[in-house]
Amino acid sequence: MNWTAEKMTDQGGKTFLITGANTGLGFETALELAKKSAHVIIAGRSEDKLNTARADILAQVPKADLDIAVIDLNSIAAIKSFADGFLASG
Repeated sequence: MNWTAEKMTDQGGKTFLITGANTGLGFETALELAKKSAHVIIAGRSEDKLNTARADILAQVPKADLDIAVIDLNSIAAIKSFADGFLASG
């Protein structure tokens, strides 16, 4: 397959929730989506690491539409609570 991030179309108006977005593939995915005007929510357990990732993305994409969500992904109750709040926010 010859797909690259450069082939991705504009993602404006779409929201993506990326878990593990403070490093590795999750970070790169969030960065590329931010470059394509998506609203990106980066989620994980460490607020400090998420804020660092957010700052790193904003350094490369100053107008990125980014939010962070601190979620303990090992807890079904925490995931449900986040999902309920996210869906209620519309």
